[in-house]
Amino acid sequence: MWEKLFFKDAMIGILSFFAILLDSGSAKLDPANYPMKEGTYQVQVEAVASNRYPNGIQETGKQEVRNEVIGQKWVTDLILAYTDGKGQSFRKQANYETTFFKDVNGEQKMFKVGTSGNYRLGTVNAQKDGSFTIESEGMSNLLGKVVKTKSIYSATKTGYSIESTYYDEASKKWFPMRSGTYTRQ
Repeated sequence: MWEKLFFKDAMIGILSFFAILLDSGSAKLDPANYPMKEGTYQVQVEAVASNRYPNGIQETGKQEVRNEVIGQKWVTDLILAYTDGKGQSFRKQANYETTFFKDVNGEQKMFKVGTSGNYRLGTVNAQKDGSFTIESEGMSNLLGKVVKTKSIYSATKTGYSIESTYYDEASKKWFPMRSGTYTRQ
């Protein structure tokens, strides 16, 4: 007897799950959950000099942007090229995964984690022209500490340009962090 009840409850649960998935495609998607156009992008970014990277960093690679049910996912594979304070050149691989979603209060959020030990949690503000701003806080690989950041992605004919700044608690001022392009392939 309990097997029939269990089977019935399990089937109702499975059917409800698939009904939600099917219905989610028919709902109007919030552009803040999908800030960047889906596709593959060539990444070319320059980061400013810091204590960790006294001559700055050049970041090159690709970013896959996928729209998913809960929001958008960016998978970024980069090569970081930099020269240390003694003039020695280095190249290392870095990978990041960024997820965009709506939290339980309906606010647009993003979470980013990388292989360099960095992470960020932030909010997304989309504009009608396809541009968007991400304000976040977390551990920065570039600076080696927890910082507030603001990244402005401006829509271009070929993808996006980016300008990022960070907030310095000691001086109470915003400073440049990185700039570059995301060119759609």
